Amino acid sequence: MTTTQIISSNSYQQMLWKNGGGVTQEICRYPKEETFHWRLSMAMVNQDGAFSFFEGYQRIISILNGEGIYLLQDKKEKKLIKEQDVFTFSGDQAIHCQLVNGSVTDFNLIFDPTHYQAGVQWVQPQAALNITTSAKNVLLFSNECSSKVLVNNYIEKDLLENDTLWITQTNDTILTEISLTISAPVILIELWQIKD
Repeated sequence: MTTTQIISSNSYQQMLWKNGGGVTQEICRYPKEETFHWRLSMAMVNQDGAFSFFEGYQRIISILNGEGIYLLQDKKEKKLIKEQDVFTFSGDQAIHCQLVNGSVTDFNLIFDPTHYQAGVQWVQPQAALNITTSAKNVLLFSNECSSKVLVNNYIEKDLLENDTLWITQTNDTILTEISLTISAPVILIELWQIKD
């Protein structure tokens, strides 16, 4: 069985960063308890500073807008993350952020690798845009455009700018097929559940 839910940008929950250094807009989490298996969010970063620790979790970050950030890992390696780049790192790491030139909005997936494997990618507009995935949970974030989505050839959804579509597949043997009509890039998030 395939279920779909549109999460309106008006419903995103604002909360303080874990380290108190800024504000996050939480898009969704699963489960909804404080100890989640995965969480999707975005945040405006206005100044240099440390990332929050999320021990035992993996993090995937991308930049929605702005000129980018430098990430300093354990005060050693320095990594430039620009708009639409995707970077994965451990929530256990000490990460310090430096803005390249002014504020950025970043996009974050935090997940427990004992429960899920995950992937994040930007999907670019093209004439025939079809995606097939075996992921149990699939999310589409419509960043700068409205999007038309057809799921498994029978579920039609219209996404407004900054909305998120959450698709859940309860039958592990069935692939999810997604057809997209977009005029600007969107973000595809895939989460594969790890069986006990």
